Amino acid sequence: KVTGLIDRLNDGLDTLADAIVKTKAITSIEKKADAYKDKVVPAMAEVRAVSDELETLVDAEMWPLPTYAQMLFVR
Repeated sequence: KVTGLIDRLNDGLDTLADAIVKTKAITSIEKKADAYKDKVVPAMAEVRAVSDELETLVDAEMWPLPTYAQMLFVR
């Protein structure tokens, strides 16, 4: 399951990076805003969803980033 999620995460990161590059190239502010709304934000949401699921499966000692709980309730 973790391997499949990592594959999905890598695909999502590629999609996000591609969407950002394409959106940055848009010169019209209105079209750029639409591209962020229609392409970048959904790609970010996919990366977030997969990351959240991975965070529940990977042991906290191996997780390289702070969890949401750690960020919300700093100790």
